[in-house]
Amino acid sequence: MTQRPDFSVEFASANIQELTGVSAADWRAQPRRFWQVVHELDVPELQQRYKQASQTGAEVSNTFRLRHAVTGRVAHVLERRQPILGTDGALRSYDVTWLDVTRQTIAEKRLSTAAWKETLAVLTLGMAHDFRNIMAGIHSLSESYLAQMDEQHPFQEGISLIRKNSMQASQLIQRM
Repeated sequence: MTQRPDFSVEFASANIQELTGVSAADWRAQPRRFWQVVHELDVPELQQRYKQASQTGAEVSNTFRLRHAVTGRVAHVLERRQPILGTDGALRSYDVTWLDVTRQTIAEKRLSTAAWKETLAVLTLGMAHDFRNIMAGIHSLSESYLAQMDEQHPFQEGISLIRKNSMQASQLIQRM
């Protein structure tokens, strides 16, 4: 796509309709069309980046979302925006290339989620193991103390409760 500094379009490939739901002719006829298909949450950041790029005249690479005008489907786009300067050094237009990276973006998010879940599972198993070891020690000590004291001892009831609750805690961890 060739885009003027005001974001109106001089040239757009016919493939743009598949990605955006807007025909190449409509892109040329409607100067503000670009901002209508960019996902509303990405507009402020893109405007800021384009403003900075127009001041420096540097090439810009962005990743943002487009919303299909007909279906509403969101696509993730990697954009390369190369400024085209006139002989006087003034910005004439941009040579813009879009690459649909939706599949890669979704795959990266799924991989990130899977890695997080795996980390959480390993962490949980380690903590459960350590907790069961602590509870086993408490249970063993309470049984040992109970075996050494007579039934009339004032700590008998408390130590029995500790033994019972430590067993329940170990069983709860086992179920988890």
